[in-house]
Amino acid sequence: MAALAACGSGTSRRDAPAAERAAASAPLRPVPWTVVWACRRLQRQARFPVLCPKALPQPTLGTFPEQPPSPVGVERLYGGAHGAPSGLSIGYGVPPYAGGSPPPGAAVLRPRPGENGPCCYLHFTIERIPGAGGAQAPGQRTRLGGRLGTLDRRPDRSYGVYAHHLRFVFSSGGSTYLATLHAYAREQETIAILSQIVQGLRPAATIPLRPPGAIAGRRAYSGGVGTWSIAPQGRVIWVARVGIEQSVDPTPFGAPAVVSVDTGTGHASERFRVGSRTWAVAASSRAIWAASVGGSRAGGVVARLDPRSGRVVRTAQVGERLGALAVVGKELWAADAGRTRLVSLDPTTLRPTGRALEVGSVPARLATGDARTLWVTEPLRNQVVRVDTHTRRITARISVGDRPFGVAATARDVWVANVLDGTVSHIDSRSGRVVATVRVDRNPYAVAVAKGTVWVANEGDGTVTRLDPKGKGEKRVRVGGEPVDICVAAGGVWTTDEASGTIVRVASVPTH
Repeated sequence: MAALAACGSGTSRRDAPAAERAAASAPLRPVPWTVVWACRRLQRQARFPVLCPKALPQPTLGTFPEQPPSPVGVERLYGGAHGAPSGLSIGYGVPPYAGGSPPPGAAVLRPRPGENGPCCYLHFTIERIPGAGGAQAPGQRTRLGGRLGTLDRRPDRSYGVYAHHLRFVFSSGGSTYLATLHAYAREQETIAILSQIVQGLRPAATIPLRPPGAIAGRRAYSGGVGTWSIAPQGRVIWVARVGIEQSVDPTPFGAPAVVSVDTGTGHASERFRVGSRTWAVAASSRAIWAASVGGSRAGGVVARLDPRSGRVVRTAQVGERLGALAVVGKELWAADAGRTRLVSLDPTTLRPTGRALEVGSVPARLATGDARTLWVTEPLRNQVVRVDTHTRRITARISVGDRPFGVAATARDVWVANVLDGTVSHIDSRSGRVVATVRVDRNPYAVAVAKGTVWVANEGDGTVTRLDPKGKGEKRVRVGGEPVDICVAAGGVWTTDEASGTIVRVASVPTH
């Protein structure tokens, strides 16, 4: 959930109130239902009031460039002489490495210093500890989040995984609690966020629990969280559900799986499990393909799935980290982010159909508007690559906005969602020129085209923006949560909320 990182300190010990005033720079959002569920489950077994955060920072970037933000994970903490549950550890992503030799893959984990913050990772813990109010705890007596306690900012390796956490001890309702937050690059920002979270701590029983549910024709629940990728097939939408790596066990959060969603009834059914984490799906009229990592085989795995029999027909080991799949003509293409290349496979046998194409940077998402051309986003280069799949050559590199991710294409137009500057780039597919840049909401992650109309899923604001064929903003639909993918299926536009695990119908579209 969170790994160790050595974070610097640039704030004096008397600046805690100033840090609290800076909290507005890191707005928090209500915690997902999974956190509330874990808090309430712990309360049933604990003999003390369990405190639960009402709000947390929202991730905007994934652990790797080819991934959307990770779902929030939850696990229990145990303490005391008998190892009884004492609290919860909550977080997402991993911190950047600091000092020494970077771990494998670290060069692409955090390429920018500004990403050492809540955009990319969080590790917060809250637990009950022995003591009386924290008066004897090491650190400075101060008020944080409206609570009087002791704040300790000193790195201390004796704390193990909490060595680089800021630690705040306080009392509430006759019990003593320890709240910790992994340090970010700027200590003032860390204190500000910790203050906000502490201010929002409430008894678990007082926070409403609203688990997602299905509404026929309007919303479906995938049976878990981390719904990163969706693909339409008739009236069914196939969902790649990554689940949560670390969680309270057992949970209703859902293991990694490929799930089918009936758009008419809202019924979801877990159909396939491939590898340890399924990141992407693609579909044709007769077959489904899934890209996964881990499991019993090292590296990436592509699987061909039969929706009629419910069997995994064939699997093949491909690359390292597979971020996306796309069917182009008679080939299945996979984005091998771990080796910065594209791989083409026979859709039936999953055997390579030619040499891999090196693209030079991490490929994120794929799209095609005809039987020959493949469009690839490269988030770290702020580019879109046009590939001729017949000649296996890159025919254009097009500069777009900041951190391009989602892409959709027709025979004449290409649309690219730029995550960090909140824009969509409109490209003429023939000339390879950017003909327009349209501002949408925060952190657009995915884009889809239906009958000339463009739909954009904005993860940062929980909205979907509709653009007319000329690229002008027409309509904003609030769907809530964190929409990270979008598709057109069964006469409607559907988006996925990776935080709640739901698939939501945004609007109807003409079928003729």
